Amino acid sequence: MGANSDSVKRDMAELWHPCTQMKRHESLPLVPISHGEGTWLYDFDGKRYLDAVCSWLVKLFGHCNPRIGAAIAEGFGAAGARIAIAGRSVEHAEEAGRRVAATGAEHLAMAADLTRPEEAERVVDAALERFGRLDIAVAHAGVGASGPFLDLSREFVDGMIDVNLKGTIWTVRAALPHLLRSDAGDVVVLASEAGRRGLPFEAVYCASKFGQVGLGRALDHELR
Repeated sequence: MGANSDSVKRDMAELWHPCTQMKRHESLPLVPISHGEGTWLYDFDGKRYLDAVCSWLVKLFGHCNPRIGAAIAEGFGAAGARIAIAGRSVEHAEEAGRRVAATGAEHLAMAADLTRPEEAERVVDAALERFGRLDIAVAHAGVGASGPFLDLSREFVDGMIDVNLKGTIWTVRAALPHLLRSDAGDVVVLASEAGRRGLPFEAVYCASKFGQVGLGRALDHELR
């Protein structure tokens, strides 16, 4: 590991990742990661890992970040998944869809405002109508901005919480009844380092990300 040895040991001691919310995750080995390329992670021996659990058949993606969402969807498509993608704009959803189509995977792309529960339910219903089942939901709706806490406006706070936290809540809430009926149903919530520790000038962003992490951990206990 060379010069990175100390930082890897520190990170491994503090590691938390949405995948640790899976049942029986304690039996899985922790793998020190050297670097990442797209959805692929590489350890210090050069071995490659897909940064997701790829044994499911149908994936539902919340707000399609034009870079993160497309890369994740593309990785799942390459693994043989059938994918439903929801983006704030048709353009972003369709761009992710084109990358998935290049892998040969079947997909559905649509625009939706996942800060509204009825929109999240519409996306889930469309995925079920197209594919007949739902096996995993990936919630990664996200916006980021910073500023002195005392200068933040109501619009700033509402926008951050609505997208980052409420968007995650409504995506998971809409998908969960169907995931519970699946043999392999799971939820992946993409948060941030800001969901593990506070950062200056990002108080509300951190609050929204801590909320995402708390949601995942709480549901892990509730649904055991």
